[in-house]
Amino acid sequence: MARKLLTAGMLMPGLYFAGLTMAAALNSDFAPLKDAPSVLGAEGVPRAYIFNTTLLGTAALGVAGAVGLAATFRARAPVSGTIAALALFLASAGLAMSGFFPLPNPLHYGFGLSTAGALIPPVGAISLWRAGGGAATPLLLLALFAGIAASVMMQAPPLVAGALMFAAIAVLCSAARGRVTG
Repeated sequence: MARKLLTAGMLMPGLYFAGLTMAAALNSDFAPLKDAPSVLGAEGVPRAYIFNTTLLGTAALGVAGAVGLAATFRARAPVSGTIAALALFLASAGLAMSGFFPLPNPLHYGFGLSTAGALIPPVGAISLWRAGGGAATPLLLLALFAGIAASVMMQAPPLVAGALMFAAIAVLCSAARGRVTG
């Protein structure tokens, strides 16, 4: 069961970016290097339901992935695994709120819960190290975390930090899936 839940977490970036691409293609005013993706789901935007529905689906995949992480790391990395799972759950809850409450609703920002996603790469790296195995994947997660931090500090286009966070989620869920026995 944990393998299926982790596979759901691995699918998060694919669903998110498929919905983002579709919504952007249908809204020629969207400027990906300037606009936050959330404007695609804002009230009054044509076919906003595409982006908002995608956010809800992405959030559901994230919740499943969080449960998978918690189950996978329960024995060998219980504290860091639980924190990684909680970070993914909170980030997913923030995505769900963004889908349920389109801009300009102040609840769209989900009380900042999506920022918990920044914790996923470093805590995931610790969980993988604690669970045993090679160092390559934890180092990749730390590199993704450095990219997230750098993109935020340099005020990169809004898509950059999100893309790196989704990549980290997919890498972590994939690595954890490889550690599931049975």
